[in-house]
Amino acid sequence: MGIKARTRRDLLQEIERLQARVAEAEETLLAIREGAVDALVVSTESGERVYTLTGADYPYRLLVETMMEGAVTLDENGTVFYCNQSLAQIIRHPLDAILGRPFQEHLNREDWTRFEAQVRKGSHSCTRMETCLRASDQTLVPVLLSASRREGMETGGTVCMVVTDLTKQKRDEAILASLQVMGQILDQTSEILIICN
Repeated sequence: MGIKARTRRDLLQEIERLQARVAEAEETLLAIREGAVDALVVSTESGERVYTLTGADYPYRLLVETMMEGAVTLDENGTVFYCNQSLAQIIRHPLDAILGRPFQEHLNREDWTRFEAQVRKGSHSCTRMETCLRASDQTLVPVLLSASRREGMETGGTVCMVVTDLTKQKRDEAILASLQVMGQILDQTSEILIICN
């Protein structure tokens, strides 16, 4: 007989190895399906080869991940099921502390109600709203929310949103306003003023 007799222990060890390989393969397939994998390294007879996964959504995913504005996708209940690193930086929270949490935690209640109403009203077009988001240190960050609602069988009523930080713009507007007030005061002064440095 050419077949070796295998012990029960040998068979159990082989089953464990096969189960571990199947679990690893399932994890890999799940990561590929969810877009968490951009390339695969495959061992071949001639050595390891890298296969880059290219899909229609890869350039868009790269754009969203590298842009300076925050990007967030909410489910029909307002729960964050995707956001990029830029949003995390704007509101100074770790990414994993934002995902799976209600977006309204970062808005005042009145602003959330107004935002929801605007998104429902403009369900097939883009809705814009200036508001403030509450950062992790409780400071308010002025932002522009640009949101669009997407209805679909698979997605339900998702909201896709771009969050633009207006902090610098608001600071510049305040400086300009104070300069204009100073200019008006100087224009109305009847006496000569000399400002020395």
